[in-house]
Amino acid sequence: MILSNIRSYARTTAEQRAEQQAECLKLKLAGWRQDQIAEQLGLPEQTVSMRIKKALNAMVQPAAEELRKEEIARLDKYLKALDDQIENGALTHDQKGNSYVDESKRSQAIATAVRVAERRAKLLGIDMPQQIDVKHEHIGSVEAEIAKLAAELALNVTASDESESENA
Repeated sequence: MILSNIRSYARTTAEQRAEQQAECLKLKLAGWRQDQIAEQLGLPEQTVSMRIKKALNAMVQPAAEELRKEEIARLDKYLKALDDQIENGALTHDQKGNSYVDESKRSQAIATAVRVAERRAKLLGIDMPQQIDVKHEHIGSVEAEIAKLAAELALNVTASDESESENA
């Protein structure tokens, strides 16, 4: 099973995968179920699911990034206004028109600035946990055999492609 998946992946070019993504997404948007798409295109359901997910990500990411930039600019504007209130004081006028600094409003401005800064950090991914790449040095005999077969398969596919182009 694993070997057949490796072979089919090795034979699928990037262009073919892109075409499959487009076709899978088109059928999904037309209301087809994933099992129907898989049967129609002769692909495993897991591959259909992956192709649809990648096609959607390719469409959504640029729009999401633009929206993120706009939101960050808006939050920056809020922080600047709040910073002015915090630094210069929250001026208030009494009933007689006299100006004074209202410390409770300054405290509110600080609390609001903290919430805005937290939202900004979340949008920028600053507070996200770091992903650590752990490599396991010990490879079991099954994994080693799969890696060996995959390497041989890649060589065989390359050799057969070269011989086909020589015969053409």
